[in-house]
Amino acid sequence: EAAFLRALADRYVAAVQPERVARTLDAAVSAFPGDARAWESMGSFALDRRDYGRAAEAHRALVRLEPENGPAWLRLVAILARQGQWAEARAALARARAIDPGAPVDAALVAFLEGQAASGAPVR
Repeated sequence: EAAFLRALADRYVAAVQPERVARTLDAAVSAFPGDARAWESMGSFALDRRDYGRAAEAHRALVRLEPENGPAWLRLVAILARQGQWAEARAALARARAIDPGAPVDAALVAFLEGQAASGAPVR
């Protein structure tokens, strides 16, 4: 069951066994691809490890499963911006703001994303 695998991954996190965490979360999303919490756990773990590619993959899956999850969209914005994927980050930000117009988003960040996306800044 997905909940068991997530709990096991949490125990591996507590035991500082990142390789086991990664394997367990991979197993969870492979066996239960419709489990949003498994994808969320994977995304959080990937962010902690600064594995932005895996974090983006996990958050894309999460927002597909939970399209109204504003915080997940905001995390996806940050992940995409970190990767220099400006246009996609701007689109994710628009979606997050549509879900929650009062979401705490720094105006300077919005302006920066808009400028980068509009200028066609290269993807890193």
